[in-house]
Amino acid sequence: MATDVGSAQPSRAEDRAPGEPGLHDPLFFVSHANVAGPSAAANSDQLFLEFFRELSGHINQLHYRRSGADPGFMDLQMTGGLAWEREICKAVGSCAVFVALLSSPYVNRDWCGFEWDAFRRRRSWQVEQNTWTETNECTIPVLWAPLGRGHTPEVVADVELFRPSTLEVPRLTEAYQRHGLLGLHSVQPELYSAAVWYLAQDVKRKLDDYRVEPIIATGRAELRNAFETRDP
Repeated sequence: MATDVGSAQPSRAEDRAPGEPGLHDPLFFVSHANVAGPSAAANSDQLFLEFFRELSGHINQLHYRRSGADPGFMDLQMTGGLAWEREICKAVGSCAVFVALLSSPYVNRDWCGFEWDAFRRRRSWQVEQNTWTETNECTIPVLWAPLGRGHTPEVVADVELFRPSTLEVPRLTEAYQRHGLLGLHSVQPELYSAAVWYLAQDVKRKLDDYRVEPIIATGRAELRNAFETRDP
């Protein structure tokens, strides 16, 4: 949704189109929720890492970057502390596309809500239209695992959920909506790989069509949990 900068946005000195992400700014940021328990967490980390590597490999082939630049950012440490918070805030405050892996733990995790809030505060510039627009345009919610009925926060429901194409793989969308990427990985690996490829293409389209202004918070004190419903 395009916005009129003069009337809908506060005046900013940098009311011009933001530039391309810098060499050390991630093209995409993967927001996800680790699960509790040592053995479960280790298995979860491996699956997230596999996903991140596959998506990164596709983006490397679809979008040129100078040598030495990683295409994306995903945190698997979850160590906490001020230095960790600053690292996450820098990545989510400078990335070009926000990829959220939705699951029941995700929408109930405070820090995931902080990450969503940090990206939502930024504005994006639609290249073809030469106008500012909401960062919803550069947010890609991805169904990682099925969500229970009524478990989708309003701020997430307001953004169009990623759906892989069915033109070449007719069974893909139905299986994805039923199982999520995590389920596809287990029951239909060939469909999982197809879904990640279509996701990479979606990320590429947003990289081509939008530029997002950097806004970097220093930590959680500057953020709120975007998933919490607030009374008007």
